[in-house]
Amino acid sequence: MKSLKDLSGKDLIRSLCAHWNYVEHAQEGLHFQLRTHQPSIHKITIPDQPVLNVKTINAVLLAVARHKGTTKEHIIKTLEYSP
Repeated sequence: MKSLKDLSGKDLIRSLCAHWNYVEHAQEGLHFQLRTHQPSIHKITIPDQPVLNVKTINAVLLAVARHKGTTKEHIIKTLEYSP
């Protein structure tokens, strides 16, 4: 398993869709927009890069945690990493 600082955009998108009820809503260039309706509508944009910047990962995880009413650490435990 890779470390969090080696997380790709596709890995993050896959995990958020599989575990946090997000779906791919749109793509513009190298950015994917995900959307969820649980518990309310929330949109988040994730760059499709082979390795995401740690600040980008942190910002996405904090936004998802805030929306879902959980902690960033709980979301990290559900992340799936490609070998």
